[in-house]
Amino acid sequence: MLETLKIKNIAVIDSAEIPFRKGLNILSGETGAGKSIVIEAISLLLGSRASSELIRSGCDEATVEGLFGLGDLGWIRPRLEKLGFDATADELLIKRVVSRNGKHRIYVNGELATVSILQSLCDGLVDLCGQHEHQSLLKPATQMALLDTYGSLVGQATAFAASFEATRELERERNVLQAAENERSSRADFLKFQIEELRGAELVPNEDEGLAREKQLLQSAESRVQSANAVLGVLEESEDSVLSQLKGALTRLKPLTQLDDRVNPVREHIETAIAEAEEAAQSLNRYLGSIDLDPGRLETVQERLSLLADFRR
Repeated sequence: MLETLKIKNIAVIDSAEIPFRKGLNILSGETGAGKSIVIEAISLLLGSRASSELIRSGCDEATVEGLFGLGDLGWIRPRLEKLGFDATADELLIKRVVSRNGKHRIYVNGELATVSILQSLCDGLVDLCGQHEHQSLLKPATQMALLDTYGSLVGQATAFAASFEATRELERERNVLQAAENERSSRADFLKFQIEELRGAELVPNEDEGLAREKQLLQSAESRVQSANAVLGVLEESEDSVLSQLKGALTRLKPLTQLDDRVNPVREHIETAIAEAEEAAQSLNRYLGSIDLDPGRLETVQERLSLLADFRR
């Protein structure tokens, strides 16, 4: 039971220490005397939300301490032990410090604790009839326990709860297995789809390398045509082309060969150069005829390369 309550710097209370005895304890007084502050202080000990608005004007922090005797509260000792606190003492001391800077602190038997730990520890320790969150009678679990006890059904309820939990566990296992089976089936369908895609693509070894070269040629088709035509112009199409110059030189050389046959090798070299230049021009014309300027083919090659890239990924 709550044996002593100490309040310091909460609302209108500067400092107060309230002892409690077994049996009925009554706090009475007119409105504004501070009765609700006592209830608020007990709520803090049970884990309610702390607000800096509770701090007395002119003070930096407020403190609430509650000393509980554990003589009739044997059920709380396992809870203390489970939460990591000393369960051998005969008293339980809870202290809350509410700071105006928001750094609130909680102590259980002198050790720091959190609000959630405090709420777990104090569940069922005190019923505040004016604060619904601490009325155990309003909790469904408490209502069910009372109903089972009244109907002498505790044993049956416990057995049913065990069976129900076992059934739930089997259902969870079934759901896990079903999910695994669905995943396996989906994976198999996906792999089949991928295999069919690969078969339908009719892949050829090193196809991507050949397509990459073709793409490069298709993208450079216009510039290659321009370059080849420029070379053709130099060789034979312009007025001062190489072939024109060579043929003109050969024409001027003929009279000289008639006068001196020692220049015949020069004539032969020029004739060979003319033949080579003409062959080069013919090769360039054939090359120009082989250049593919079809933009549709470039699009086809790009799409195929993209498909191969998707397959690689």
